[in-house]
Amino acid sequence: MVSTAEIKAMSDDEDRMQIADVPDVFTGKLTKEEIRTDQMGRQCLYLSIDIGGRTFTEKMTPMHLAELTKAMARLNIQDTQGLVGKAVEWKVTTFRIGHPRHFPSRFV
Repeated sequence: MVSTAEIKAMSDDEDRMQIADVPDVFTGKLTKEEIRTDQMGRQCLYLSIDIGGRTFTEKMTPMHLAELTKAMARLNIQDTQGLVGKAVEWKVTTFRIGHPRHFPSRFV
C-alpha cells in the first residue's frame, strides 16, 4: 500500500520546472534527448533542458518537428546532439492549436 503522502513525495520533483515557471525566452542547456511514444500513440521528441539547475522537458510532437528543423538549420546544426551541453537561447513559438513550444534561437 502506498500512502497519499508517499505519492505526493514521488510526484513533487523540486528540480523539475512546470511550463508556467518557464519564461518565453531563456538560456538553457540541452541535457537529454529522447524519442518516446506519448499517450496518444505518437512518436515524440522529448528535450530535457537545464535552466539554472532546474530541468524543463519540452515535448515536440510531429506538428512541431518542422519548426525545430528550421531552428536547427538557422543554427547550422544537423541534429540535436549539436545542442547538447551548449548554452542556447530558447524562444517560445505559438501554434494555431495546442500549447506553445520553445525552440533554440541562438548560441550564447
